[in-house]
Amino acid sequence: MKTFKEFITEQETLNEKLIIIGKGKNYGQVVFVTGGGASGKGFAIQNFIDSNKFKIRDVDEYKTLFLKISNLKNKYPEIRNLSLKNPEDVFKLHTFVDQKDIKDKTLNKLLTNLEQDRLPNILFDITGKNEKSIYETATKLIEVGYNPKNINIIWVLANYEIAKKANKERDRFVPEDVLMSTHSGAAKTMAHLIFTNLNKTLINGSIYVILNNRDETKFYKGTNVIKDFTYLHFKKPGTDVNMTKEIKDKLKNWIDNNTPKEPELFKPKIAESENKFHQIDKIKLTPKLYAIVSDSDPYDAMTYFLNNKAIAMEYVPDYKKRIVDIKNDIDSFIKKLNNFK
Repeated sequence: MKTFKEFITEQETLNEKLIIIGKGKNYGQVVFVTGGGASGKGFAIQNFIDSNKFKIRDVDEYKTLFLKISNLKNKYPEIRNLSLKNPEDVFKLHTFVDQKDIKDKTLNKLLTNLEQDRLPNILFDITGKNEKSIYETATKLIEVGYNPKNINIIWVLANYEIAKKANKERDRFVPEDVLMSTHSGAAKTMAHLIFTNLNKTLINGSIYVILNNRDETKFYKGTNVIKDFTYLHFKKPGTDVNMTKEIKDKLKNWIDNNTPKEPELFKPKIAESENKFHQIDKIKLTPKLYAIVSDSDPYDAMTYFLNNKAIAMEYVPDYKKRIVDIKNDIDSFIKKLNNFK
């Protein structure tokens, strides 16, 4: 049996390993926790980050909540009895929640009538595949009084092959092409922010990367209490990204060994704007319909559609009809994309 002193020493050692945002302040802190599907963001939030003082925003939780309400009450019959293990049902539920505009509505409600000295701590559990969306949210936060130095990012990086296995075993299934797009998208966004261009007028807090693989997480012997985990701290609030050769090489090695293999991940073109990085972005088609394409290269956009059918179907309802028209005619598709713009 452990003595009281041994118990306290053990707990202090554990606490030293927690990532503490904003020195543990109760108000005014924001953190975007990014990472691909099934990368263990929930585990990291609960075990690696001092998250108890944060309001956690996770869109997937809204989906689960709507499904529970539908099954328990006489509401939302269109989603009743949907299974989160069935890709088609997952798509239907995603579309339903997206049409409700829950993400924006709930955030706007949270940010209404706030006292400047009591701005709530907010943690966004997101994939991070859309850099523009992160900046748009940061802009909203700053408009209501948050300081860019208190807006932070933590990337939970997990091995993609292990994430694929975990995705098949968990309750909520994500189609594999969607899973890959979240992992590669998060990697591209974080590589851009860390290596190329961070807009510090919007995000100027800390940046961390957690390597969330099982062999990197150590437990106290005979317990489920986490003793140690592996992470890099690239940036402190109000400072530049700390990119020594040693840190840069280590991060590149982490990403090379854990993310889906895509060319040019660490060779962004010399950019006059973020679009030069082949950033997957949302181009408005109509007020309610979007197509995910690459602003800088229509050919990449076409390739993305062909390789990510679930994503395309999610944002373009008549995708199947369109894809038939473009498979054998790249030039025609490029013209169509230009017309959409």
